[in-house]
Amino acid sequence: MAFVLAPQAAAIDWSAEEKRYLRFYPKFMKIALPQVPYRNPLLRVMYLSGGIGMYYGGRETWSTCPLIRKDPQLANKVAAAQIFHTPGDYQEARNAHVTKAMVVTAYHRGVLLGCSSRRR
Repeated sequence: MAFVLAPQAAAIDWSAEEKRYLRFYPKFMKIALPQVPYRNPLLRVMYLSGGIGMYYGGRETWSTCPLIRKDPQLANKVAAAQIFHTPGDYQEARNAHVTKAMVVTAYHRGVLLGCSSRRR
């Protein structure tokens, strides 16, 4: 599950998105929140969305965990293509004062957390 930044006229309230995750994914959030290494709301959401995708993902995500450990550069390239596919996506990152690399790294680290704590 990749979180895609949506181009919108108004800036996205990333803190509200994190609160929504608390409502919908309480089991994973209990594991993840103490481990979130970011203060920036966008980076927090990207970290959490990467983890949620792996933690709750089905059969199609099972192959992602070994791949991200074996070839992290390829995994980052795929994640970047999914996250940043319109000019509005880049603008959202700029509005949050983060770079593309920071967003992809946060997502990557979240995926690793989701893989390591995934329900079996």
